[in-house]
Amino acid sequence: MTKRVLVTFSDHRMKVARRRLCRQAKDMGVYTDIVSASEFDLDPAFRQQFKDYLTPEHRGFGYYAWKPQIVLQTLQRLQDGDLVHWIDSGCHLNPAGRQRLLEFFAMAAEAPSGLQGFECLPPNGSLIYEGRQFPDQGEAKWTKGDLLDRLAVRDRPEITGSQQLGATTFFVRKCPAAMDFMRHWIRVFSEDFSMIDDRPSRSPNLEGFQEHRHDQSIYSILGKLLPISTTSVFEFWFPRTDNCWLPDWERVGDAPIQIRRDRGLKGESRLKIAGLQAKGWLKRLLAGGGRG
Repeated sequence: MTKRVLVTFSDHRMKVARRRLCRQAKDMGVYTDIVSASEFDLDPAFRQQFKDYLTPEHRGFGYYAWKPQIVLQTLQRLQDGDLVHWIDSGCHLNPAGRQRLLEFFAMAAEAPSGLQGFECLPPNGSLIYEGRQFPDQGEAKWTKGDLLDRLAVRDRPEITGSQQLGATTFFVRKCPAAMDFMRHWIRVFSEDFSMIDDRPSRSPNLEGFQEHRHDQSIYSILGKLLPISTTSVFEFWFPRTDNCWLPDWERVGDAPIQIRRDRGLKGESRLKIAGLQAKGWLKRLLAGGGRG
């Protein structure tokens, strides 16, 4: 029997969100296994290698470097052909979308690369869809120059000029191509952690650059190069008519996944995390390390 495994992760501070998501996963009646991981579940060698970054002072508890690692660890325990659904713990799962969730698993089972991902582009291929403006998440805006050079795509407008692939959720079938993809994702920042963190790019950023998107920037470019199979991420998040960066949850009321970024934190906890991150940034700045 082919397994359908949900995998999510958060550091220990956000266990409330993980528990909520896992309850929702059980209610879906789709997953054969649920993996709810924290930093304590990461491979000891990985934790040791990145111990200076896997801390609350760093964005995403280490710029989300743990994401491909925990997916890879899960795949290593499975049989060829088994299926994994990665989903950030801030997402919600919706039983009304159960059939569509099964369809995504079926897509991953047939995907040549073993991966079924989601592009930040509406189904019509335009940033105007159903009369609404969609956010511009073009690769050049959200990926720093050093990573473009590391992956040799600076002069490839079909990569830099297209919308990013979202790393919030994706589906993986265990196969050699997918395993190689996860290892490549990890290798990029293992060889040079500035490829994933917030240190300023040594090489020029492309025109319009706003901010580096860490693990997603690496995933997105590697996904385009492979390429992985994709459909629109806007099945799970849809913009309001008055502000393209704010969600219209009614519009995705039947979606199996809703990208809500619900971390289960109260106001005091959110302020504490923001304070820790600011303290860490100042410490690194004074030490001459930039924003990494």
